[in-house]
Amino acid sequence: MIIYGVYRLWRRRTGYRNDFCLTCEAERVSELYRMFDMGHLFFIPILPMGFRNRWHCTICGSNPHERARTSKVLIGFLAVLVAVMVFLFWLPPLIPASEPATVWGFRFGTLAALAGLIYWLRISKPAPDLKEKLAGVQPLPNDKCIYCQGDLDRDAACPTCKVQRHQIGQYLRSSI
Repeated sequence: MIIYGVYRLWRRRTGYRNDFCLTCEAERVSELYRMFDMGHLFFIPILPMGFRNRWHCTICGSNPHERARTSKVLIGFLAVLVAVMVFLFWLPPLIPASEPATVWGFRFGTLAALAGLIYWLRISKPAPDLKEKLAGVQPLPNDKCIYCQGDLDRDAACPTCKVQRHQIGQYLRSSI
């Protein structure tokens, strides 16, 4: 068993913006954090990966533009795959089964899984269109910092907090 992962060191908030969070499915403030990533093996830091910038929703803590739910295409693909398995399990066996209870368990189990997938496919709503939602996001005020209520300079940076207000339009082309 190999234990590995990433340490995120020296986390520092460097910016904020009004954003649309796909996990919350609402307009939220997201924060930009700069941190140093270090790969570890058995909890021993080994591989420095450098400084990274990551956006986090202030409510749920996740990446605001990361898809949060399973797509309907994947659910449909799984339903087709399970339907093929149902068909194969309900065919007459070529070799007589030594355990008929196991065969009937697989038959009804795959049938129940297919019914569950079809139900999930019917009730799941489509994911919101991120570009459309981002176009409707209202920008934050230009004059005050949301953390310390200090005045922002002409570059939208707060001299007290050392954070910068960003606009969502700057990231539409690069992040989607």
